Amino acid sequence: MLQQTSAEDQILAVVRAYPDTTLEEVTQQLPEMHWSEVFLAVHHLRRLGRLWLTQSSGGLITTLHLPDPRNEPFVDEPSQPEPQGTGPVEG
Repeated sequence: MLQQTSAEDQILAVVRAYPDTTLEEVTQQLPEMHWSEVFLAVHHLRRLGRLWLTQSSGGLITTLHLPDPRNEPFVDEPSQPEPQGTGPVEG
């Protein structure tokens, strides 16, 4: 059985192969996908943090990037609750 690759996976493969590619170039690399499908998948990937987008100063060109794992936000462990009855005594 053939396994279909999701739109998101196809887009990520293009961005891996062509770093700093534009949204237009992605749509050209994936001619079997309608531009609206590419746009929605890119939007979804961006919201998940799996893809970064930057726009040119004029806003006419959108460039796609994979997140740099070195720049991932630090996730702090949940703080432990303070034990009861160990603070200063009021009196």
